[in-house]
Amino acid sequence: MTAPAAAQPPGAHLPSALQLALSGLAVASLAGTSLALLFLAIVQALEPSAGPELAVSTLLNAAGLFLAALLVAPSAVFALLRLLGRRVAPPAEGSLWHRLYRPGLWLLLLPVVLGLGYAASLVPWAALLVLPPLHLLGMSLPVFWLAWLARRRLVNEAPQRFWGVLAASLTLGPLLILILEIAALAALVAAATFYVLSNPGLMRHVLALSQAAERGRVLDPQQSLDLLAPFFADGGLVFLLFLALTVVTPLIEEALKPIGVWLLAGRRLTGAEGFAAGALSGAGFALFENVTRGVPAEGWAFLVTARAGTALLHVLTSGLVGYALALAWREGRWLRLAAAYLAAVALHGLWNGAVIAVSLVALQAETGIQLPLPAFWLVIGAGLVLILSIGFLAILLAGNRRLQALPGRGRRAAPGAPSPQEE
Repeated sequence: MTAPAAAQPPGAHLPSALQLALSGLAVASLAGTSLALLFLAIVQALEPSAGPELAVSTLLNAAGLFLAALLVAPSAVFALLRLLGRRVAPPAEGSLWHRLYRPGLWLLLLPVVLGLGYAASLVPWAALLVLPPLHLLGMSLPVFWLAWLARRRLVNEAPQRFWGVLAASLTLGPLLILILEIAALAALVAAATFYVLSNPGLMRHVLALSQAAERGRVLDPQQSLDLLAPFFADGGLVFLLFLALTVVTPLIEEALKPIGVWLLAGRRLTGAEGFAAGALSGAGFALFENVTRGVPAEGWAFLVTARAGTALLHVLTSGLVGYALALAWREGRWLRLAAAYLAAVALHGLWNGAVIAVSLVALQAETGIQLPLPAFWLVIGAGLVLILSIGFLAILLAGNRRLQALPGRGRRAAPGAPSPQEE
């Protein structure tokens, strides 16, 4: 159990008031959108011409948003308790929370979840009924385990801080990142449009696409691929795709993913507290990505497995940036912050580049579209993904052990100094 709440006179506490307002608004928005998608999924499932396949993806999105609402709700509850004068202390060692919070044991369920999900994905109506809860478990269990690996034995923060950081990473972080990525996407689309307009060969294919649209022609998948093939095969457009996903996206995400650390800027965090808050922020962002991206039933088990690697990336890089932010604020180590941020961007870019290479070569093999990537890139990309996954896990474990061994800059504040968890 959580330690008893400390009785304090009720009063205004601006951070708690903001936390309550934003968390409450997020819960209402997430739950409302989830219900709307649930209604849409029911309509899609009952539509004779559509069948259950389309409804599965919509229902998975609805379930993901509902899970996000449930995980944000404790942030509002603990903020309200603080405003009412009941400040809840960190869980005591040996408490029920510590005994039950065993993500390493939870992870043993993953093979069962993947097996059941794969079997259900083969039958459309079974997928519609069974896959949503399995989807939430399959996407969230690895994230919880990775966050636990990164944070174990480093901090024992108050519930209000823990749930507040998680809530921010599930809502505010993704929202800010989405806004900036849309702006960046608009700039890249403008660049791609200029490139196509200056290329007579590509312009002929643009005209062919526009003429097909004007005639109202319904193209089968192969006809669509034939019309789009020249764009996939153009080196300039493929370069813009790599630029967007290996440079622009990492620059934006690695700055804003540790949103929970940014919100604790005035707390004089230790390095371990910064790393722990950053890792939790990365886990929240990864979880939001995982459970709110509707995926088709076909290939569900493969996608769940692949997303675990991306979750590892997010937890590690956000932890590194969170650690560097804490030391920059506490000790003025701004060069270390710049180095950590650039390292996180580089790791993120390498991962995205490897995944894109594998995806494009696989697309080429499946559709016959000729891409400006040789077939051996499949082997190189897959090998790089495997090497990076192993390396990310090794760095995460080593970083956690190193921070446990650094009481001065890591786990505890200097003797006599106020603990940031008590501020």
